Amino acid sequence: MANFHQQDWLETPYTQTLTSFLGGTIGLPKAAVNRLPGSNTELQEDNQIWLSPINWNAAALRQLSQEAPLALALESGVAENAHAYLNIYIAHRQAFEKDIRLQIYLVEDSIKNIFQQGALSAYYHPSVFKEILNAETGDTLILNEAFPEGNIRQKKYEQINLDNYNLQKLRFIVLIYQYDSDFRKRQILNVQEVKFGGTKYWDL
Repeated sequence: MANFHQQDWLETPYTQTLTSFLGGTIGLPKAAVNRLPGSNTELQEDNQIWLSPINWNAAALRQLSQEAPLALALESGVAENAHAYLNIYIAHRQAFEKDIRLQIYLVEDSIKNIFQQGALSAYYHPSVFKEILNAETGDTLILNEAFPEGNIRQKKYEQINLDNYNLQKLRFIVLIYQYDSDFRKRQILNVQEVKFGGTKYWDL
């Protein structure tokens, strides 16, 4: 779930851009759950992306009830050349015929406030999105073959320059999703995270 700030000290220069992209807001606070349209909502918010607080719990539970059709394992660290690497392992049985993509976000904790006017000097932002490691909409994965006994494939990202990051506060967010030109129809199949230098074992 992503909270949204407008007309307060957490608002950023990109607030209006995001508001327009997601169809506008009528009242605050609002939140989007995986950017998926509401279903069976209160306050007549079906098919809307921004949901009122009364609908947050049901929307989150709807997503949590979905069983992941594939598994992810992650490991990251520093190679001998002093550059970082990220190894991604994908396990699956079923075939995926649609456009499946792999997306990687770099997220850093404890970032001092920069844009906000009147913010307390002691405030530090948690879970700040810093960069997309690969293509803007992700790298295409070819998973169109079924493996009844299961199959594991590996995707490597090397030569990652992290000179401008606090490595102790850095996390990789890795998600595999079904792409669609209409963002409301995109479906996340699995998402996991790993701290830099750590390992995330198989997790559905």
